[in-house]
Order: sequence, then structure tokens, then C-alpha cells
Amino acid sequence: MSSVVAKSPSYKGAAQYAKYEVWGGDLPLTLNLSSPTERFMIEFNFFSEDARFHHLGVAVRSIKEVSPLSEPIIDPIQKVAVAFVCLNGTQLELIEPYGKQSPIARSLVKGVKLLHVCYAVPDLEAAIKTCRRYGFHCIGRPVPAVAFDDRKIAWVYSNQYGLFELLEGPGTIINGNGESR
Repeated sequence: MSSVVAKSPSYKGAAQYAKYEVWGGDLPLTLNLSSPTERFMIEFNFFSEDARFHHLGVAVRSIKEVSPLSEPIIDPIQKVAVAFVCLNGTQLELIEPYGKQSPIARSLVKGVKLLHVCYAVPDLEAAIKTCRRYGFHCIGRPVPAVAFDDRKIAWVYSNQYGLFELLEGPGTIINGNGESR
């Protein structure tokens, strides 16, 4: 059993803190109470306290069909072509198969569109080591990714949470015009 401290606003606006006992082992989590009437929001830090959401990976048959103005980036290591778009403030990585051996081709045949969640992490090796403690398995060794200026990425998988991409370095978000923000 783990102890967790959660912060909840009181009816008078002052912050109240409560300690909660949580079943399920030694998980890196925090309970957030945003209001007395809302449910608990549990925050997990599987990759590190400094990990930041970067994008969602979505499989498409053709980037040009989905986003005609996007210029695909070919990544021969991953056997994909990718392009980034912004959907209501959330960055999506459009992923098109590049060749018949592309893992994306198999996903599309199965009808799987949402492929992965990506987090930017300051130290890739430390993030891999941290998430292993929580049941994640690293799929292959970290490799440079063309779409991220050859910063290294690693793929980690959990039977409970699915596939995640870890991107080494700052969590720069690209807006719909290809500009950092």
C-alpha cells in the first residue's frame, strides 16, 4: 500500500491537503482533486517527473490525403513517412507506411489507427530504467529519428497501457505552421 498526498480546494478557496492510502504497490502517482464534486484524477509518472506529453501517433494510409499541405518526412530506420499537424492544440504525428515491411502497414490492415503516445524526456536511458520498474519493456535499442533532428527515441510497451514513444530532449511542440511554441 502506498501513501499519497492530494491537494483539494475547499469551499472557501483555501487549499486543503489529504493523505490517501492507495492499493496496488509502489506506483509513482499523485491524486488531484480539482473540486469537491469532481472525481479523483490520478497522475502517474512512469517515465520521470520531468516527462512531458509530446504527441499522439496516428496511422494513415496517405499523409497527403489527410493533410494535403503537409510535407512527409521519410524515416528509413522506422520504415515510415511522418508529418505533424496540430488538432485543437494537440500535436498529432501522422504516420504512413514506407515500404511493405513497415509495421504501420500491418496496423492499418488490422484497422488500428491510434498507435502510440509520445513523451519527451530529459534523459532517455534514465526514463527506460524508471519505466521498467512499472512493467514497461523496451522494444529494441534507442535510435535516432529523422523527424526529430536525429534525437534518439525508444519504444516501450506495457500490457496495461500499450505502446509509448520516448523522445530524448526538450518537449518542443510544433504548431500547425511548423513553428515551435
